[in-house]
Amino acid sequence: MKRIGLFLLFSGLMVGCGQANHESQRATSSEVNEQPAGIEADLIPFKFQKAISDADLIAEVIIKEKKEEVDVKPLPYTVFSAEVNNIYKNPSTNQNVSTITLKQQGNSEWTVNHLELFKPGETYILFLKETKGSKSDYWIIGEATGMFKVIDDDTIVKMLGPSEEFNTIEVETKNKNPYINHGSQVLDKNEFIRKINES
Repeated sequence: MKRIGLFLLFSGLMVGCGQANHESQRATSSEVNEQPAGIEADLIPFKFQKAISDADLIAEVIIKEKKEEVDVKPLPYTVFSAEVNNIYKNPSTNQNVSTITLKQQGNSEWTVNHLELFKPGETYILFLKETKGSKSDYWIIGEATGMFKVIDDDTIVKMLGPSEEFNTIEVETKNKNPYINHGSQVLDKNEFIRKINES
């Protein structure tokens, strides 16, 4: 009987501590913005010349809006609509591409390789391949290693996986530091476009 009494007393204390802990956690989580959890996926190396020959569309695009999140294995993805600003390669007969949808790995709950999801208004130069069996028109060749964010008229950032083949067009990063993270590479935009056009 004594044992039962001690057990009930101990259980009561544990429940009380658990509630206090839960309330302090609730207060803390309401004060902090929750960040998506991360998935570390194998990086697909971006090979510039191969990407140029494989791409169905190479374009500068402005992200417009998130269309939907698709929860599939092994990696969820998000579909965005984008406005095509400049076309550098479009071998298809449809030369009047103005709006497309594209997929990016990750969603609001999961980021892939620390890359945040696209945001409306951001501009990228992307090497795109038409999709089959996806809810978007295109997927990004190289995925995370094939994203080139346009910072201004003169500068782009290769978001992940610096490449030696771009060493000659790298620019001084002194004023571009906010865009450098997780192994990104700052490049001269005009020289990058010239490399595409010469290939």
